[in-house]
Amino acid sequence: MELLVHCKSKDNDLGPWKLSWFEARTIQFRVNLWFSTLFWCRFDWGSKFANVVVFDTKNPDLGGEKYLNWQVKTDGFYFASGDDPIGSDYKLLASWTDAPLPSKEIN
Repeated sequence: MELLVHCKSKDNDLGPWKLSWFEARTIQFRVNLWFSTLFWCRFDWGSKFANVVVFDTKNPDLGGEKYLNWQVKTDGFYFASGDDPIGSDYKLLASWTDAPLPSKEIN
């Protein structure tokens, strides 16, 4: 089953995409002049969905590093910062919701 992803900020919509099992996606952007950049993503996976803040300059854990790494698993969303984290560096930061809101299907 593919993971449907749609990420955006107040000023930028990165558009929707699909990810298969073990597939990765890199997102690059610059922090705005006011240091108020915030990106969030909507994830849909079968009967589960989640809206997750993936970058926030106001949160030192989610905006203070050059590299922010996320893993999506069956029980939720795991985060680790740094250039090359190992498995034990990842911590569960968000969980799935089981009753999906309507979303647009990605063709």
